[in-house]
Amino acid sequence: MTLTRRFPSFLFPLGLAALLLVVLPACDSEDPDDTPIAGEEEVFSNITITLTPVGGGAAITADAVFDENGENGQIPNIALMAGTAYNAVVVFSNRFEDEPLELNEEITEDEDFAHQVFIIPEGSNSGAITISDRNLDRFNQPLGTEFLLTVAANATGSGNIRLVLRHYEGGEEMGPNSPREQKAGDLTPSTQETPNVVENDLNFTYPVTIQ
Repeated sequence: MTLTRRFPSFLFPLGLAALLLVVLPACDSEDPDDTPIAGEEEVFSNITITLTPVGGGAAITADAVFDENGENGQIPNIALMAGTAYNAVVVFSNRFEDEPLELNEEITEDEDFAHQVFIIPEGSNSGAITISDRNLDRFNQPLGTEFLLTVAANATGSGNIRLVLRHYEGGEEMGPNSPREQKAGDLTPSTQETPNVVENDLNFTYPVTIQ
C-alpha cells in the first residue's frame, strides 16, 4: 500500500520540501495552459490516532507506521469498549528526519488547498460506531483532525475504521470553484475523485474490535 500526501508548491520557500521524503511531480510554471495541479506527493511515516475516554480512563494510541516508500504498513488493531465515547485526535507526521515533523499545521493552514479528514466505520460493527463533533478549519468548515467517537452500549464484534485524507483545489480562493466551495459541498468521501480538483491523499483502514 502506498500512501501519499500532496502539498502545494508554495510551501517550497519555507524549506519544507527539503525536509520531507517526497516524490515531486512539481508544478511547471511554463505550462502553456497554466492548469493548477494537485501539488507534490509526500510519503508519510506515521498516522496516529489517539482516543481518550470521555470522563477519564487510559488513552488508546493507534500508530500506523509505513516505510520510506510509503509501503509495508504496520497498522495496529484498535480495541474499543462498548458504551464508551472517545475524544479522538489524528496526527500526520514524518519521523524519518532527525527532528520529527508533524504535518497537521500545513493540512490546516494551506491557503491554496482545503483538506478534510473522514473517519468511516466499516464492517459488521459499523453501525455500533458513531463519528460526530469534527473540528473545523479556519474558515469554519469541517476538518476532522479531531472528533468524537462513540461506541454503542452492548456492542461487540470486529470491523474497520477507514481514514481518508482528502484535498480540494480550484481557482481563486474566494471564487465559485474555490477549494472552500468544493469542500463545503463534499460531506462524505463517497464523492468520486476528480484529478486536480478533488483527490484522496490517504485512504487506508485500521482494524477495530469492540469489547
